[in-house]
Amino acid sequence: MAKAKFDRTEVVHAATQLFWQRGYQAASMQDVFQVTGLQPGSLYNAFGSKAGLFEETVRHYSKISFERVSEELTSAPSIDVGICSVLLRMIRESTESEFCSCFLVKSQLELKSSGDEALASVVAEQLKKLETIFSEALQTGQSEEAVNAKTTSLLLNMFGLRVYGYLGYGYDHLLQGVRESLSWLPWDEALTLPVNAYPAQSIQ
Repeated sequence: MAKAKFDRTEVVHAATQLFWQRGYQAASMQDVFQVTGLQPGSLYNAFGSKAGLFEETVRHYSKISFERVSEELTSAPSIDVGICSVLLRMIRESTESEFCSCFLVKSQLELKSSGDEALASVVAEQLKKLETIFSEALQTGQSEEAVNAKTTSLLLNMFGLRVYGYLGYGYDHLLQGVRESLSWLPWDEALTLPVNAYPAQSIQ
């Protein structure tokens, strides 16, 4: 009997949207079958389990998100201006009516609270990759201590925005808070640049 053919990328993208919007625990296998269009046999043969599919969605989301961040950093006049651009995008996203935080942040909070250490470690691995992207970008004649301190401060603000954004504060309120916390960044310069045309909350 021939195996059913499907586009793996399309399946992973659909499952990413499901887990992102609903959460890993709340998404039933019936939900997974419905959004992916796969039959149980095809899904289990391809991914092994719901957890296996979730792991692939985490890596899919991370790859696309981190490529976007890297592009924002490298296309800016300087790394510091690029960091501002990333943060400004996150602030804009948090004011969107369909704001749904970050898939990684949401998943880490859910999985740690539910005690699923295996999947939580998968997400933590990706979050550490994000940390590495910024720490490596900031290594321009600064001491290791300074780079670590700035990277930690930066990630605390980013993760905080992804949670604090649910409170519904406006753009100016969030920008003021981030500027105060990360005063070493060249905000005035970054705010004069054109807004990046990345679709908010979009993972293709």
